[in-house]
Amino acid sequence: EMIVLTPDHPGMLASWMQSRPVYSSGGAAIPASPQAERPADWPNVARIHDLVISDTGQLAGVVVEAGGILGVGSHQVLLPPAQLTPMRVGPESFFVTP
Repeated sequence: EMIVLTPDHPGMLASWMQSRPVYSSGGAAIPASPQAERPADWPNVARIHDLVISDTGQLAGVVVEAGGILGVGSHQVLLPPAQLTPMRVGPESFFVTP
């Protein structure tokens, strides 16, 4: 099925995803509907660093950078795409992992 990109439905550009924060829901259910605010008990655990595309053109993984302070002491972790849920809360856009 072809995905049609429009101004109202622009999809997600790789450049937009890079550096987006990743929060952990701590195993709690991730709400499907938009929230008024991000739950305060969701810690910021990583940032999107890069995307891994398979030889068939599918998104195979998302590389996140976790830990450290200002990039010092951080490490990269490969997550399956299914472990990241995009969310928007007001003007804030981020990803949540269980």
